[in-house]
Amino acid sequence: DGQSLRSGARVRLLSTEHIRITSITKEDKGMYQCIVKNDLESAQGTAELRLGEVAPQLIYKFIEQTIEPGPSVSLKCSASGNPTPKIVWRLDGFLLPNLNDEQGTQQNAGCLAACTPEFVFVISCDVYS
Repeated sequence: DGQSLRSGARVRLLSTEHIRITSITKEDKGMYQCIVKNDLESAQGTAELRLGEVAPQLIYKFIEQTIEPGPSVSLKCSASGNPTPKIVWRLDGFLLPNLNDEQGTQQNAGCLAACTPEFVFVISCDVYS
């Protein structure tokens, strides 16, 4: 992005010709450029840092719960991976299409208005690339 690298907790300048980036994240991907110059000339080199695929991993999964009829319930499911995983919500095994999460980070579901003491259902979140 044309910005100079700044030393910090994860980026360290080990010498004038060597940097170290620890704990690589998605934000670290991109083009890196090294520029050398003297009073007469300059030269540069570039390299692209690309990240490989990382399998989807659940970061947070809601806990099983029993609720009284009437109130709403908020359920959270979040995941990480590369590419960004998609989260699909199911009710008793059937897709809940209006809860589709395009960003793949988290989604909430509310209790259906028809909840009665006899009404038992299973909500699940599936994560995939």
